[in-house]
Amino acid sequence: MAETPFFISPNEAAFSDAHAEQFHLYRLFDFRQSPRMFMLPGAVGTHCRLDPVSYRATLLAR
Repeated sequence: MAETPFFISPNEAAFSDAHAEQFHLYRLFDFRQSPRMFMLPGAVGTHCRLDPVSYRATLLAR
């Protein structure tokens, strides 16, 4: 479904912000039954709630 959450990296989100006038995100779905697509123009954050879902772990100095 088009409403299914998807992953986007911080760099991808930042790129969409920096280049909002030229940026378009295309989502493809329902490949097996009836392939469909939709497009989000501009910065991703204007269309989607962006939730942090992972952490980068760095070992602490001993």
